[in-house]
Amino acid sequence: IGDFCMDRYEFPNIAGMLPRAAISFPDAENLCLEQGKRLCTEAEFERACGGLDGWHQPYGELLEPGSCNNYAIRDVGDTGWLAPSGDFFDCVSPEGVYDLEGNLSEWVAPSFPEEDDSLGDEFQPTVRGGTLWWAIYGSGCHSRHWHQQPGHLHDDDGFRCCADPLLPASLE
Repeated sequence: IGDFCMDRYEFPNIAGMLPRAAISFPDAENLCLEQGKRLCTEAEFERACGGLDGWHQPYGELLEPGSCNNYAIRDVGDTGWLAPSGDFFDCVSPEGVYDLEGNLSEWVAPSFPEEDDSLGDEFQPTVRGGTLWWAIYGSGCHSRHWHQQPGHLHDDDGFRCCADPLLPASLE
């Protein structure tokens, strides 16, 4: 993938603030556009999460329970689990991006590989990274799942934005 810039924290990209949860794919897309950014692609998410080595977890290859906010003891749908962005200090990727695992699953820009015709013509927005409820969607940088309806809301869906890097005026 090419160069890109990714928000360090889940939207609104402010350390210590609760990330925006229960947001639909179209709303996430629009909020990124309002900032002059876009939703990250799946490839960008994996690259930022696992680093150049493609780790399975943002902090390394092996799962270390408690490093990220991904082991809920509350019922699914209980929003008391959400942690402020960056509160899990060990849940940081080699690129310095927090909470790519746990806390909220994150909407990413859709991709439709030509060799995968299982999706058909129906648009299925994708969310990446594990959520707080580890057993439901799996965990780690390679975790992904879909929602059938782009406007549907789930309590554990959030997002962050990406942008293409700015070129110095002399290179434009």
